[in-house]
Amino acid sequence: MFDWFYQLTFFAAVMAMGARREAAGYHCVFVWKRCDREEIEKGKSEKAISPTRYFFENIFAPFICHPVVRIFVLVLYCLYIGVSFYGCSQLIPNLTPSRLVVDDSPLIPYLHLAEKKIWAEGLIGRIYVNNAPDFSRKNAGNGARTRVDTLLDGSKLYKLLARRVQQLSTVLLPRRFKMSIGQCIDFATHVGYRIYRSEHADPDERIKDAMGAIGWPVVQAGSSSLLAIVVMLMVPSSAVRMFARTSVLVVGTGFFHGLLVLPIIIRSFASNAKAHVPTHPH
Repeated sequence: MFDWFYQLTFFAAVMAMGARREAAGYHCVFVWKRCDREEIEKGKSEKAISPTRYFFENIFAPFICHPVVRIFVLVLYCLYIGVSFYGCSQLIPNLTPSRLVVDDSPLIPYLHLAEKKIWAEGLIGRIYVNNAPDFSRKNAGNGARTRVDTLLDGSKLYKLLARRVQQLSTVLLPRRFKMSIGQCIDFATHVGYRIYRSEHADPDERIKDAMGAIGWPVVQAGSSSLLAIVVMLMVPSSAVRMFARTSVLVVGTGFFHGLLVLPIIIRSFASNAKAHVPTHPH
């Protein structure tokens, strides 16, 4: 909710002020510098190419379209997939209670001791009774005894715990998966759509056109995400740092897929694509 209001108010206002300053001739980076009229007209020209567009269009795109580079990256990607499957098969869950508290918590020594000496021998069950009956009255404890007998029944207790775990997994895991999948495929989606919308028929020109148009915005989006996440690595909590490391890994994977793997796969296996014809020609 805060992010939504922030984008509609403060962020939109800053963008509008920046656009007015650029229209007046002020530099977008060196905010104190005002460009002369000749430089402004040159920047408004349709033939004007920014340094970032020139890099992605005339240096980066021809490099990744080179046959040797494509073969090397495809082989590397196959190895990457194999290592990823092997790594996932070797994962060992290690989310212990001591990792859920802050680093300077006084509970950590006791949690470590409990993990090594007590919980290592088996799970200790705890039962909390809310709205306990008045045991001073006759037959008041019959209902409590029935509930205790039910909990002591191993099969029923197992089903109860399984149902609880399933409920938690249903709530937490899909949210984490949605966020990770969204960040990981977002860059590749934009790059793939821009390649599809290219008006060039030549495969190399399609990659050059797409990289020149979308390469730098993808880098900006990923860099801003990393800058927002990297501060979480300094939080004195293992759980928060784990989340931050996962997010950094997801953004890095999105960079790798969007700027390198997907353009190379399209260039290698979709070289006969037709040029996109715009609905409204220029």
